[in-house]
Amino acid sequence: MEASHKDINKTFKTINKLFLIGNGFDLALGLETKYSDFLLWLVKKYIKKCLEEEYYISSDSYLCQYESELINVKVDSELKIEVIKSIEDIQKVKSKYNLELTFKPDYGILNRIFNLIDSNWVDIETEYFNIFKSILNTFYLELKEKDKKERIIELNKELDFISSELKEYLNGQIISLDTLSKQKFVNQFLDSVKIDDEIFFDTYKENRITDFKIGTTYFLNFNYTDTLDYVCDFNPLFIFNQIHGNKKDEIIFGYGDEMDKSYKDIEELNDNELLRHIKSFSYFRRSNYRHLLSFLDSGEFQVCIYGHSCGLSDRVMLNEIFEHKNCHSIRVYFYKDEKEYIEKTMNISRHFTSNKLMRQKIINFNPKNKIPQLKKI
Repeated sequence: MEASHKDINKTFKTINKLFLIGNGFDLALGLETKYSDFLLWLVKKYIKKCLEEEYYISSDSYLCQYESELINVKVDSELKIEVIKSIEDIQKVKSKYNLELTFKPDYGILNRIFNLIDSNWVDIETEYFNIFKSILNTFYLELKEKDKKERIIELNKELDFISSELKEYLNGQIISLDTLSKQKFVNQFLDSVKIDDEIFFDTYKENRITDFKIGTTYFLNFNYTDTLDYVCDFNPLFIFNQIHGNKKDEIIFGYGDEMDKSYKDIEELNDNELLRHIKSFSYFRRSNYRHLLSFLDSGEFQVCIYGHSCGLSDRVMLNEIFEHKNCHSIRVYFYKDEKEYIEKTMNISRHFTSNKLMRQKIINFNPKNKIPQLKKI
């Protein structure tokens, strides 16, 4: 194929693209995959179990009761589950239908996040690690080491339970899009890399490089859903790496901030139960992480943040990507406005050990980097 007239005087350099796909992508497609959506489903599931049990506390009571290892429910048998359509409705049901929800352990994840749910943002993995550290440190100094170990074991069981329930919930999420809707996202995935954005612009200019050609487009997918494959129709131009597993198989669910100042202390306690839900050890079970490292070393690349919150639960991996010698720039896609873009850059900054390097790499706000929304968030 002959070069077009406008390409004759251009000198191209090949650069790869690395998309970090997070839950914001699924939300943009219209799926109800916020943790608050999952928690609403979870509570309704166990309230429904309670109503179906038809176990009354006493002969003159209309209160149903359901008990499990981690969740206990009491509620008036006259409640119709259909009236609960939001987290806010749960509060109304508590007073009107005498709803009592008890999560075990009382210091655990479910108890904590239901107290935070009004903030409209909860991160189960982060809360797990916060509770984990509090058991070992500040709030439980009076506990004996044996009691601390027992609490960690209980906390790990609770996270296993949440992980299992989350898989069930996500398997119930169905997506159906027309070709035009899919193409809106694919067009952004195929977008070119702008040479003006690169920190080595002057070097490129000296070498008479005037534009980029896209080499490999690599998707590091942090979601458990199969929506990315569905939208891209297994496009041969793209490489996919579902780093945390798929909802149909075993998923990696835990915490990955080994840069936290408490982590070294945890390692030195010499107890493997304490490390069971640290993500790094789960990565050894499959080749996905090694595949990522191979890509990072294969050539220069631009990172594209696409629906990923850049929270601390993946800190070690993100630090390895952002500060890699081949990472030349970071483009931030956003779903709303410049304010959200700025907040995302603040999250990104926490994964750098060098603020100077961070400022060099993050590309300025561009309204063209707004993620299409098939359903308003």
